[in-house]
Amino acid sequence: MGKQVFTQEILRNIQEENGIITLDLILDALPTWPEKDIKGRLSNWRYRKVIDYRVEDGEFSEIFLLKSKQETKEEVSAGQRLKMDLYFRQVLALTGIIESNTSKDNDKTKAVELQQKAMRAIPDDIYKELSEIYE
Repeated sequence: MGKQVFTQEILRNIQEENGIITLDLILDALPTWPEKDIKGRLSNWRYRKVIDYRVEDGEFSEIFLLKSKQETKEEVSAGQRLKMDLYFRQVLALTGIIESNTSKDNDKTKAVELQQKAMRAIPDDIYKELSEIYE
């Protein structure tokens, strides 16, 4: 019999069932894993800032989940959303340069290029939503 798969989902399940994550609970959930290998995996996850734990008297006392992949994904999409908002505001500012009678032709051409580049970066559904907000 081979080793079971040891994922962060197992830690989440342990936390949901017991309200806490301890090394003993992990050992119970993963009978095919030696304690040394579990500690190594936990150490790697701690290094990657996925979990944290306390060590008291050489033993793991408490293990905490820091971030899930879903939370990380939501943070990234929130950051992308902010970028798109900034791009859209730049598009609006460039429109002013393009429509201005006092702007040089060279400036207008460059503004059109930058505006098109920004508009390509914004998905259509978000562009529609932002245009309803700002206009």
